[in-house]
Amino acid sequence: MSKSNTSSTLNISLVSNGEVNRMMTSLSSKEDAEDYYEWGDEVKNLSREWVRAIMSQPYSRNKQKRRPFDYSRKKVIEYLLWRKREDITSKIEHHMNSDGSDIARLTTGPGSLYWHGVDSEGSPILWYHADKTCFDSAVVKNEIECSSLIIQAGLDAMSGKTYRFNFIICFDVFNPLKAMKNPNLAPAFIKLFMKICPDRLKWAYMVTGSIGHMFYKVASTLASASIMHKVIETRSRGESARMMIRDGVISNDEVPIFMGGKYVHDKEITLNFPTMIRSITVAMA
Repeated sequence: MSKSNTSSTLNISLVSNGEVNRMMTSLSSKEDAEDYYEWGDEVKNLSREWVRAIMSQPYSRNKQKRRPFDYSRKKVIEYLLWRKREDITSKIEHHMNSDGSDIARLTTGPGSLYWHGVDSEGSPILWYHADKTCFDSAVVKNEIECSSLIIQAGLDAMSGKTYRFNFIICFDVFNPLKAMKNPNLAPAFIKLFMKICPDRLKWAYMVTGSIGHMFYKVASTLASASIMHKVIETRSRGESARMMIRDGVISNDEVPIFMGGKYVHDKEITLNFPTMIRSITVAMA
């Protein structure tokens, strides 16, 4: 799918600051929500621009209209409840003040998922390498916890008008037989992604090669249309790199070695959680 085919033709009116203020006030009001105490202390962690983006999207039942206020509010509350249930704020703070080894022990594929660099507009880039994932020995619960911490810490590091990110997925090199021994891992990640990243994805470039297309099909089945609308499947890493240069995601000098370039992703950033988050925070500043 190309970008030219994914641009929306709808004239969705912009969400005003007043509407965003109303939403934030509603979410922060103890009187307006019986279950406020289940998630209220997480409201302060919300990005106003992300809330604006959620409110501005076309309504699924009528694409010519924006989402109703209560519908958008429900989506935000579902996210806040997830944050509270997973105690994600405290966990991120804990791991940021550690040496990162606790997170490293959660995954059998260290360095498979990480933040590195920003695009020409300052939006961060999330990278995934299937060849670094030990599918057959991975514990789904642990891998999902590790992924949620990495992704959410990067999202929480955003400030100002930055609320979207790019996702580069290298799913062209891996052992399919081992991957099929753990069939629940990919669906669990997709469900996590939809829970914590609604309306945050800028563009995703998914390299599937000759064997990874089955995972693109899994994503197409489980992910929402609004997410898949922004996933560009390519057959080679070189093709993805060219598209990313064209779209301003990376420059010619930033094409990584594993995509045919000369740029090296620092191992300290890709493997160490506190270093990774501090690095992406500085890059977005």
